[in-house]
Amino acid sequence: GSLLLGGHGIAQELHPDTLKESRELKHGDQDRIWSIIADHTFIYTGSDDGVRRFRRGEEEPEEKVLAGRRIYCLVLDGDRIYANVAGEEVHIVENCSGSLASSTATRFFQSPVKGSLEDRGMDISARGIALVGHHLYVSSRPFDVHKFLASSLEKGPVGVFSIEPLDPRSTWVTAITGFGNMLAVIYGGSTEIAVFDTVRGLRVHSHKKPYHGHVGEIFDMCVY
Repeated sequence: GSLLLGGHGIAQELHPDTLKESRELKHGDQDRIWSIIADHTFIYTGSDDGVRRFRRGEEEPEEKVLAGRRIYCLVLDGDRIYANVAGEEVHIVENCSGSLASSTATRFFQSPVKGSLEDRGMDISARGIALVGHHLYVSSRPFDVHKFLASSLEKGPVGVFSIEPLDPRSTWVTAITGFGNMLAVIYGGSTEIAVFDTVRGLRVHSHKKPYHGHVGEIFDMCVY
């Protein structure tokens, strides 16, 4: 395996033991890489200029989709990708291991919040996409989570529920992730972490320990 890093104008693949760079994945100098995911064959990057696909071991991208759109988050689900586009929409890219350039990127969710982006910031959490079983969850401002059946996204959400925080400092959901039947949630403005049972539809755990000092907001998480 490799360690994949995405940053401002550069994405790198590092050797997992020495952390020495084995190759650079070519992007524009000003192209910020917000998300990077991989399977056994390809590496996908989400940046200020769409989704690029790299074949493992190669430095030049093979293809690109959603060019010119900022991609905050990518989630891989077999041969499809879910992409958070500019914090406003979520698109699905089908057949991502085939011809990516000819793949259709279809919007299946748009933020219900109205107004200018300058006034409201991102409506869809930057890390607000999670797969739990056969369902896809998308979080939007401030504490709503939209539940979709992954096999029929075009029918719209099958449910919307609020994940209200317990900490009064919490401002909105910054990231969600799935593990087992659970949905883990973190909030901006505080260090609160909540875990919800998606089967029973209830909160099973909350934690407010300041892991990162006295202020220490948490912006992302993963399950391993």
